[in-house]
Amino acid sequence: MSKRSMRIVVMVFAAGLLCVASSVTAGYQYWTDGDPVDQLWTRAANWNENRVPDSSDSLDITSFAANGPVIVTDVSAFAGQVGLGSYSPVATVTMTMTEGNLTVGEWMIVGGRQGHVNSGKGILDIDGGSINMGGGWFAVGNGGVEGELNITSGVVGASWFGIGRDADGVSVGDVQLDGGEIHTHTFDMGSLGTLDITGGTLRVAGDVTGNINAWTAAGKITGYGSAANVVVDTVSLPGWTLVTAIPEPATMILLGFGSLALIRRRK
Repeated sequence: MSKRSMRIVVMVFAAGLLCVASSVTAGYQYWTDGDPVDQLWTRAANWNENRVPDSSDSLDITSFAANGPVIVTDVSAFAGQVGLGSYSPVATVTMTMTEGNLTVGEWMIVGGRQGHVNSGKGILDIDGGSINMGGGWFAVGNGGVEGELNITSGVVGASWFGIGRDADGVSVGDVQLDGGEIHTHTFDMGSLGTLDITGGTLRVAGDVTGNINAWTAAGKITGYGSAANVVVDTVSLPGWTLVTAIPEPATMILLGFGSLALIRRRK
């Protein structure tokens, strides 16, 4: 065999090894909540393969377990794909972030999973930290499954972000943005998607005023529960559309009364 032929054989063999290595590295795991101590994402015993997920894993977080995972301070979590939703139509699974970071390479669905339909609700509560999708996409509600995202602090960043957006037209997605930020290059809403903003910001690349105004007029985007409170800004941050909310005077008065009542109760 000539030296050139030998080189080609070696190169083909090496390529085959890489393919085998890739197929071994790519994994699938589902959440079990098997650790008796807590529901931390970083507890290996909480996953069916008894190992903490890495960036190659496709993950199912379902109602097979009573409690969903928790990501806390100083935690850096990774996954390739994340589906958050129950396999049972009558059950709900909730995932919580209080701090830390979650990096997902391809996609994350709150409420359902790619290719799965007629499942139960998925809820993601974020009170700090960040979810970074890089060039991946993030959906709230998918495949006819209901998804709910509640953000009081923290950041969610994705190349594409959709709420109740699916070809079936029956995916319910609800986002409550009370603080923090959602930033994305492409933002989309389906017929059953809703977004209510109080203290947070939706940041979308480019000037998408027309789309935001249309969804606001249709009642899909509200601020403090009313379309009248939604503010669209394309000036403050060039190249981006910022969507926030400022309560109208009547709403501010009601909020003020609510705060006073809370203070009195504490006294």
